[in-house]
Amino acid sequence: MSRARGAPAPVDLEVSLAPVIAQARLSEKTEAVCTRAGERWQLELWGSLPPSWAGSLALHCAGVGIDIVEGSGCRIEAARWAARFVLSPGRGHATPGRGDAELHAFDFLRMARRRPSGAMHAALPRLESFEIVRLPGSGGFEVSVRGFDEPGFLAGVLERFALFGLHADRFIVGSEGELAADWFVLRTTGGRMPSPDSVAALRSALTACLSSSGRARAATRAGS
Repeated sequence: MSRARGAPAPVDLEVSLAPVIAQARLSEKTEAVCTRAGERWQLELWGSLPPSWAGSLALHCAGVGIDIVEGSGCRIEAARWAARFVLSPGRGHATPGRGDAELHAFDFLRMARRRPSGAMHAALPRLESFEIVRLPGSGGFEVSVRGFDEPGFLAGVLERFALFGLHADRFIVGSEGELAADWFVLRTTGGRMPSPDSVAALRSALTACLSSSGRARAATRAGS
């Protein structure tokens, strides 16, 4: 199967994230550094994080009104990660004790390490298309999604993965106009290849997220 139209093509993350990976290998510390980048902010994280860290971070950001404009990340060792995101304050955003645009006031490391308390869940993502492809050998499964670029879209996609014990081992997230276009390599919490049953369940869950136009296109492809 081909990658969902508009989803980012995989790149060599070890090259694009080289400075962050170098920090992760240079120090045993786990850190999150958020700095201004023009009208937006750049967040870099490296070090030891739980498998579900990206979903927790995305859910926290959605909850406080921070938009994840784009980002990429990869596991570099058993439990060590390197990632970089571009962030933007969304509507109604308010940083505790700071001006509305001062995102460095947030404790992004805590946000990545701990899922929000209570019964907070991500909204159901509205997808236009998705593809699931098994990678050769023990490389896991490649999943690409394309959908409405709304607040909480990434958190919703990652939560669908987590429902079946799957987490992003590598990812590139971004947008194309009004549509989000994200790419992931999925493994189980223990870093193993997902089972056929879990992948089939994920396929059903993502199919349920397709918009009416997405369903129509999927039906047309199935019938061709």
